[in-house]
Amino acid sequence: MIAGLQPIANGLLTLGDLYGLHAPPRLIHAVEYGQISAATVLFAWLALRVINRTTLDRVSPRRRLLEPGAAVTIGALAIYTAMPAAGLQRVGVAVFGIAVAWLALEVCRAHGLPLDRPTAPAERTKTSWSIAPLAFGACLAGGTATAQLLTALGGAGVPVMEGQQLAATGITTALDLVLNVVWAAGIEDVVMVAAVTTLLTAARRPAWQIYTTVCVLEVGVHAYAGIPAIGMLLYAAGRVWLYHRYHRLLPMVAGHIAYDLFAALNQTLPPNYRNVMLTLVLAAGLLYDWWAKRTKAPGSPPAPIEQQPEACPDPPPPAATRRS
Repeated sequence: MIAGLQPIANGLLTLGDLYGLHAPPRLIHAVEYGQISAATVLFAWLALRVINRTTLDRVSPRRRLLEPGAAVTIGALAIYTAMPAAGLQRVGVAVFGIAVAWLALEVCRAHGLPLDRPTAPAERTKTSWSIAPLAFGACLAGGTATAQLLTALGGAGVPVMEGQQLAATGITTALDLVLNVVWAAGIEDVVMVAAVTTLLTAARRPAWQIYTTVCVLEVGVHAYAGIPAIGMLLYAAGRVWLYHRYHRLLPMVAGHIAYDLFAALNQTLPPNYRNVMLTLVLAAGLLYDWWAKRTKAPGSPPAPIEQQPEACPDPPPPAATRRS
């Protein structure tokens, strides 16, 4: 709820504007105050979690100082940048994304539920190269479906998002893009997919509830596109399937970031070149799949042979006791 409050609320407000349901100023102010309240709760929750985890009987004095200090700092920044008077809403989005992702990691860690499966270095590299392209493909499927629905429904007179996604989300500079990518990785990948899937799986929730929860959250975040946002069901369901199958977070984040950068670049191209770029990406994906099938993955290096400890020399015999 903390993570998705503002993006889902803003998406629904934009959706209402598309259909002539303009939100009154009081409602807009309520969303702003709600974000400040969410940042305040995040500040207290994250700080207490980190302070309770970093007691001196568990960590070094240096970590005891640095980690709670970092948690308090990022929580305070989340509150400050959430205030409209600060004029740092774009920066605040990224700061909030980092802070809430950290909180998700702390909550799952407290329940003994790591969000990234620990693996050997060789296996980690192998799975990363196989999962990241699949995550990119899931994002591409959702983005392509949404774009096709925008074209089809917009041509039929259905109110949909006007222009490109960059303009609709207020991204005008490279810094805006970087901050938005940071937010997307923290909120969508770490919280909405990894943490929600992990916690619901640990609670023995059925698969349909996990998929439904994440899909509803993702469609709500992208509701500014209008009805075509339902195309993001592919985007959400594909990433949930990947995470549930492999339980690897970092490769999924890498694939998502790569897609966001590709989509941003593609939107800046003339319309005639966008299909060319998409074709090149699909061709690269097919070539990678062909190469992966033909290349034999190297096995894990053999474990080092444990050396036997050197035999200690026999102690010298005790000296004979002199009799008087």
